[in-house]
Amino acid sequence: MNEQEFYRTVVQNALSGYVYCRSLTDHAGSISDLEIIEANPAFMEIFNLNQDNIKGQPLSKLCSGMERELSFLLGALGRVAQGRPLRLRTYFRSHRRIYQANIHSPQPQHYVIHLIDSSQLLKNRKAERYLKRQLSNEELLFNAAMLAMQEANPEQFFSRCLAIIGEKLRLSRVYIFEYHAEQGTINNTYEWLAQGVPSLKHRLQGIKTADIPWWHQTMLNRSSINCRDIKELPEDSVRVLWPMQSVKSILAMPLFIDSTYFGFVGFDQCDSCCEWNLEDSR
Repeated sequence: MNEQEFYRTVVQNALSGYVYCRSLTDHAGSISDLEIIEANPAFMEIFNLNQDNIKGQPLSKLCSGMERELSFLLGALGRVAQGRPLRLRTYFRSHRRIYQANIHSPQPQHYVIHLIDSSQLLKNRKAERYLKRQLSNEELLFNAAMLAMQEANPEQFFSRCLAIIGEKLRLSRVYIFEYHAEQGTINNTYEWLAQGVPSLKHRLQGIKTADIPWWHQTMLNRSSINCRDIKELPEDSVRVLWPMQSVKSILAMPLFIDSTYFGFVGFDQCDSCCEWNLEDSR
């Protein structure tokens, strides 16, 4: 048995899924589907495929009821187009299982996808909830990254990005403040609101950082502000940044561009006080 035969035997008998495929693109040049070149039995089982006549077939035509899973994989391929290996996790609703996908591109427009059933590694329900939360956050960041590559208009990008975050995390308000060092002020430049939540953007312009010294210094120190109850914040921050007492809990994180402080992104919860998970603030 030579080396090629050895690896082929290992892959064919592996419990995790392997597929070697070629990407198909639409008129805009975006990856729209996958053409199967070779797949092992475990991969075909994951996608409910039949051994007969799978080679050369678009995966979308073979995967009825698994459009979400396929869409997630197609989106991920764009991140390895330049030969960078990629590892991510996603929740396959059709299987109620969590899979880790290892993807690399051995040559242009060709990909090897390795799917591992991570659900078997979960020891209890608490661990499962934690991992699903992590996967949700990874998917959120991936969607934002894809949007950044697709959207040429910065204002449209920020507006849509905040909407993705707010809707995914079921928040009341998501916003960005920009810092103007020469004036020593911050402005609320972008804001997303859940239905029924009042806007504060028009009130939060030209705020002097001297009026919120603790908040400003915390951001400059690259520290997040994770607050379950807004009443726990210094009074000056509450008075200046939240002139309406509708906000219950906040999470704010500083934004730096090339080591220069740009401002901060904030997340508000108005319905009730909530515990911000530590992973949310990373």
